[in-house]
Amino acid sequence: MYRCSKPLRPGQRVRLHAPDDPAWTHDIVVEQAEGGDAILDLRLPADQTLDAFLQRLGTLPLPPYIERARQRVGTRADKAQDWARYQTVFAAQDGSVAAPTAGLHFTERVLDQIQQAGHELSQLTLHVGPGTFLPLRSERLDEHQMHAERYVVPSDTLDKLVAAKRSGRPILAIGTTVTRTLEAIAPTLQGGKKIKSVTIRCRVGEGTIGGPLGRLQEAFPDVKMGSYPQMGQTFVMTELVLRSSDETRLAEAAAAVKAMVAEAHRAAGLPEEIDVT
Repeated sequence: MYRCSKPLRPGQRVRLHAPDDPAWTHDIVVEQAEGGDAILDLRLPADQTLDAFLQRLGTLPLPPYIERARQRVGTRADKAQDWARYQTVFAAQDGSVAAPTAGLHFTERVLDQIQQAGHELSQLTLHVGPGTFLPLRSERLDEHQMHAERYVVPSDTLDKLVAAKRSGRPILAIGTTVTRTLEAIAPTLQGGKKIKSVTIRCRVGEGTIGGPLGRLQEAFPDVKMGSYPQMGQTFVMTELVLRSSDETRLAEAAAAVKAMVAEAHRAAGLPEEIDVT
């Protein structure tokens, strides 16, 4: 996603400046651009990983209400302070473009008090995507273009959720981040069945594997398949996540997807090693 005074065009060169060192710049080339989205050709300096590059060039995408509050009281931005304070106490993994706002209210002391009062706490991970900053432009809600987001629900958390549903105990979701993850796994909770998952990492982009994956989904309608772009250390990769409550069908679908990925790697001249979890 981008925002500028004029739309980007394919082939256009964009110069990036490090916020703490204006003399340090890096050029990227626009490959595709449509609406407010663009695909960029990023060639990393030989001595930098993607993570280090983003850390140097990036600034924290703070919510508008924080920026307005700063203007109101006349305080200046402090990058180090922003990184420390705009974060939950239970954050553990990189990958989200925004902190879950409801979770910012919790401190370690508050979490201890909740447990001492007899409540169970369970955690999950949702890597909040850039679509969280996308304004609603359609008159109809079902016409709004949603971006895919990747989530991870640990087995222990899933066990507790299923047990709570079976015993009729309430489940309190802290914020919309948790709510939309629970919505995604609702069939698991309603049926009282644990859904198994397989993650296959692919070194080619979504555009290369989108069509074949769609055809495999038709062949395995009982296995939910999703593709999610991920930033690797030196390249963009795609995570293919397969989910099903039927372990046999899940294994069959995973074998078919691994064969598809190997073929895509061969066609792109990449090694056929496939990372599966």
